[in-house]
Amino acid sequence: MELFHGSYIRAAYTYYRYIRKGMHPEKSDIGDIHQIFYVPYCDEVIVEKSVAGFLHQLQKDKRLLDQISIKSIRFVRELSIHLT
Repeated sequence: MELFHGSYIRAAYTYYRYIRKGMHPEKSDIGDIHQIFYVPYCDEVIVEKSVAGFLHQLQKDKRLLDQISIKSIRFVRELSIHLT
């Protein structure tokens, strides 16, 4: 599994979101599915709120993303308010 973190994260995201939670894919989800593959290879990621929640859950339950700082887009919005 060491070599396939991105594939595992993508498969887990797809499973939890669409099978376990029973959500139906939206057209905009294709970007999330592609982006999530790269998360294990980053030091910090900024993603949509729902994706951030999923990644935090994996970080907490599976201890897969321990070294990664995960932030939602809200972080960027708040940062822009403080910088202006």
